[in-house]
Amino acid sequence: MKKTKIQSASNKPKSKAKPAAQSPSKPAAQSPSKPAAKSPSKPAAKSPSKPAGKSPKKPSGRSPKKPSGRSPSKPSGNSRITNANKKIGAGKLAHTCVKAFFDSVPPSICWKKGGDVGQPPRACPMGYFRHHELCFQNCKPGYSFDGGALCIQNCERGWDTHPLTCFKLIFQVRTRDSYFTHSITNFEAPCNEGQYKSAALCYRDCTQIGMVNCGIGMCAASDTSCGLGIAEMGIDNLVAIGKGIAFVASFGTSTVATTGVAAAKSAIMKNLQKVTKAVKNAVSSMKIMSKNPSAKKRFFDKLKQQVKKTVKELPMEKRKEKMVETICEEVHNDLFQKISEKDENNSPAWEKLDVLEFGDIVENCSDLDADQAGVKCTQSILKTLDNFDPTGLTGLAAAYMHPHCDI
Repeated sequence: MKKTKIQSASNKPKSKAKPAAQSPSKPAAQSPSKPAAKSPSKPAAKSPSKPAGKSPKKPSGRSPKKPSGRSPSKPSGNSRITNANKKIGAGKLAHTCVKAFFDSVPPSICWKKGGDVGQPPRACPMGYFRHHELCFQNCKPGYSFDGGALCIQNCERGWDTHPLTCFKLIFQVRTRDSYFTHSITNFEAPCNEGQYKSAALCYRDCTQIGMVNCGIGMCAASDTSCGLGIAEMGIDNLVAIGKGIAFVASFGTSTVATTGVAAAKSAIMKNLQKVTKAVKNAVSSMKIMSKNPSAKKRFFDKLKQQVKKTVKELPMEKRKEKMVETICEEVHNDLFQKISEKDENNSPAWEKLDVLEFGDIVENCSDLDADQAGVKCTQSILKTLDNFDPTGLTGLAAAYMHPHCDI
């Protein structure tokens, strides 16, 4: 009996425990867990993770990369090319104007091309003929030159000619008359046209190009220029300074340009006293030319031809060619005016000589279609030239940029 009670007692709590364990566990585990796990987790996981994960990534990951990665790279490459082209174009324009002016400046002194060691005269005065190194007077009618110094009478027709006689058969012989014809040496003989005489030699005459003869092998703008001692500097120094001025006006930053200017500066400083005198004299000559209407006209005509020749080599439209010519003309007028008003006693600071910088030339000379482009470009070029005394540069160009004369 006791055993049955124990079993029934043990069975009773089991049957009661089942509904008590199942009913609270199922609704309590399912109803709170499902809505509480699903409803907060799904909207809370999706709404913050997807919009917060994707939407920030798109603007911050992709959209910033495109403008900062691709779009800046293309314009930066194109802009570099564009800026380079603008710089080249503007530099060529400025170089065209400035170089034309320096190239057209009459030289103060120059060496004749190929040197000029002199040649014996080849001509003879009227009524004379040349035989070797002497000029002989023409023989009288009926006489012939014997190839030495004599004029000998010709034999009559039918007579045989011997060196000193004429004979016919055996017994008819007569002596030929002869005399010494007048002769002159190379000291008296004239030179060919375009030459001048010094001692027994002929030299190319500098007066053909409007200059004076300066010793053997050189031409000078004046006797004063000839006496400046420029020739004593040597052709190497003359060429170095001349090329240096060309590089100064090149508006370039290449190693060749900077090296060329450095060599010119070195040659100037070694011969500072002579260079200073030469530049002073060149500026003085230019000032004299500015008061001579015909000389001034020749100078500006040469400038125009120089500019037209260079502009034709530049790839641009006809209307822009005319605009460049106008800009250069304004630059040249201003430079010439400054020279005519210059006090030639003021010497430039040659140690500051350097390649002319662009300044705002690129900005104002690269687009000739812009408003008032011609005026702005002209002002930019002149402003850049003013960074180093343009009159001094012109004087240096006149004295050294043309080391060889066109003669």
